[in-house]
Amino acid sequence: MPVRASARKSLLCTAAVLAMTLAGCGGDWNVPKFELRRFETNPAPPGLRPLGPVTADQLVNADGSCAAPGEGQGGGGLALGMTECEVVGRAGAPERVDIAVDEQGRRTVVLTYPRAAHPAIYRFAAGRLTIIEGIPEPPAPAKPVKPKKKPKNKKASAPPAPPPR
Repeated sequence: MPVRASARKSLLCTAAVLAMTLAGCGGDWNVPKFELRRFETNPAPPGLRPLGPVTADQLVNADGSCAAPGEGQGGGGLALGMTECEVVGRAGAPERVDIAVDEQGRRTVVLTYPRAAHPAIYRFAAGRLTIIEGIPEPPAPAKPVKPKKKPKNKKASAPPAPPPR
C-alpha cells in the first residue's frame, strides 16, 4: 500500500504545481489558431492565376510538335505546372517523346532533351509539368596523352684514334 500513497502524493503535488502555474498566467491565454483548408488538386503558385484544365491544343504530339505552334516562343525559364506545349515552345523540339496512360487513366508524357544546353527529362501528368530531372552531361572526351619525349642519349664519343706513324 505504500506505493499507492506515494503515487497519490505525487499526483497531488503535480496538480498543485500545475494550478499555481496556471494561476500565475492571469487567465490571458494565447492559443494558436489553426485554419483548415482543403488541398486543391491543381494549385497555383502564390500571386499567379489558378491553373485551369489543359486543352487538346496544349498537348504535344508523338513527334514532339504542337497543334498551336509558337506557344511560349522566345526562350525563358521552365516551371512546374506549365503545359506540354509551353515547355516545347521554350525548350525546343525534344529528341524523344514517350506518351502513355497511368493507373488513373491520366495522360503521362516524358520529353527527353539529352543534347540541350541543360540536358533534362521533363515528366507531365494530365498535360502539366510535374517533374524536371537533370541528366548528367557526358564526360568531356579525354585528351590524347602525348608520349613523353625521350632525352637524346649522346654516347660519349671516344677521342679519334691517333694517325698511324
